[in-house]
Amino acid sequence: MLDAMPSRTCRHGSKSMVRPILGGAGSGYQPICPSTPLFVLMEPFRRILIPTDGSDNAKVAVAKGLELAKMTGAEVTAISVMDAVGLAYAAQSTTMSPIYQLLKDGADSAVGQVRKEGEKLGVPVRTVVKEGNPADEIAKASGNYDLIVMGTLGRTGLAHLLLGSVAEKVVRFASCPVMVVRVPKKTGSE
Repeated sequence: MLDAMPSRTCRHGSKSMVRPILGGAGSGYQPICPSTPLFVLMEPFRRILIPTDGSDNAKVAVAKGLELAKMTGAEVTAISVMDAVGLAYAAQSTTMSPIYQLLKDGADSAVGQVRKEGEKLGVPVRTVVKEGNPADEIAKASGNYDLIVMGTLGRTGLAHLLLGSVAEKVVRFASCPVMVVRVPKKTGSE
């Protein structure tokens, strides 16, 4: 079967397989050179959004997002959304100011940590803190980015049914691709 596949010489001088390209002006076959990294064949990511709440799960996604930004030269924006549920609770409290300030400090700290990690890698990071529903705010912002890189808690069962997943909602409603980074499960021996 592979013998029937056409081959061409790539710009590096090696014979390479070709893959069919469907539709568009460039229809036909495109060479796949074994010495060309995959991300070169893809549309490059110029603007990456990294949502964070400062959790360990978010930190794993932050590391992956910054690594990808360094490889592609993309601009990075770190966003943290102060959850509307916490803000509603704060509004009912007689001590609203301290609770609101605690939420704001947590969000500022989360995006500040992304900025620090970016500096270590030589990747500049712009920071944004918003108020509202995290999934909604991230999905709204997605129109300005080529990729979202985010973590997930990996909730299952009743917790997933009742609380849902911010990552799942973002995947559904974002207007750009979303890369969800799952934290490896810990084994019982750790």
